[in-house]
Amino acid sequence: MSKKVSVKDIASHANVSIGTVDRVIHERGEVSAKTARRVKAVIKELGYEPNLIARSLATKNAHTLAVFLPDSKDSNDYWHYPIVGIKQAINEISDHGINLKFYFFDLNDKDDFLEKYNRLISDKPDVVITAPMFEEYHSEVFQQFEENDIKYVLIDSDVANSSRISFVGQHTERSGRVAGRLMCSLLKGGENTLIANILSGSDITPVIQKRIQGFRNYMMENNSTSITSEINLPINLNESDELTNLIASDRIKGIFVPGSRSHIISKYLDQRDLNDIKIIGYDLIENNIQDLKAGKIDFIISQRPLKQGYHAVMRLFDYLIKKQSKQENILLPIDVILKENVDDYLSSIKL
Repeated sequence: MSKKVSVKDIASHANVSIGTVDRVIHERGEVSAKTARRVKAVIKELGYEPNLIARSLATKNAHTLAVFLPDSKDSNDYWHYPIVGIKQAINEISDHGINLKFYFFDLNDKDDFLEKYNRLISDKPDVVITAPMFEEYHSEVFQQFEENDIKYVLIDSDVANSSRISFVGQHTERSGRVAGRLMCSLLKGGENTLIANILSGSDITPVIQKRIQGFRNYMMENNSTSITSEINLPINLNESDELTNLIASDRIKGIFVPGSRSHIISKYLDQRDLNDIKIIGYDLIENNIQDLKAGKIDFIISQRPLKQGYHAVMRLFDYLIKKQSKQENILLPIDVILKENVDDYLSSIKL
């Protein structure tokens, strides 16, 4: 926390006028290099921070922060939660002249994604919060951001070779490895595991791919007796017996759902009295919480989406207002949640 130091204190310590200190703080020139160095040394020594509200208002320029993320229909959708965190952060810094614009796209419609992306580029915001969804467009999107001098923070999944100023989220491959270790702890020798992708569209997103790779890597490196197979299933799972047939033929005793739809699997199994199959999934959306508490899902890995949204805004705030061009990534913990600790966890993760 900054010390309560006034401009007058700095002037006194540096043996200069208050006006000189003001010119150094706001980089208005008319100060010799030697005097400027002395004033800056005193500022650092005293731990002074300029009034950020005054600084942002003095620029007379409102910054535009764009949010380019998948659309969410309700609070039972994962993408609802980063938006809650974003809005809370914006509310906290509302005095700093930052305008918020949303560009929501249909995660299952590439044409809608491209339309909203082109609209965003045309509007030329100062900064963007986004998540890498369609891998085939990564290079184009990031290149356009760079050419238009649009700075951005990534959430949900990182793209290390991009020009993003920061990433906020989990180490995705490691979270898959954690899921692999959990699954091995649940199964016995000779029992098989299935990776079940519940898709409403045609693509598996990069974050899902990385989790699956981490899960497989752990299984292979630890010589697990559980043979892992993978299947893509439709969101309207009850209209198909494909999963039932696979469970019977391959002696499946564990299912890893690398996305937020493990509740669809648990409901499907419950309706068919297949209650001896272990399930590991992601994200504390309402339906998953209910099935976790009921013992129908064994583990949920939480990636704190509210905090992703919140900290992404604060990273951009530090960049725009505090002028901190170097931003470190924020790697959030890989939280393992089960029915015995879910209530305590939910009460402890307030922003």
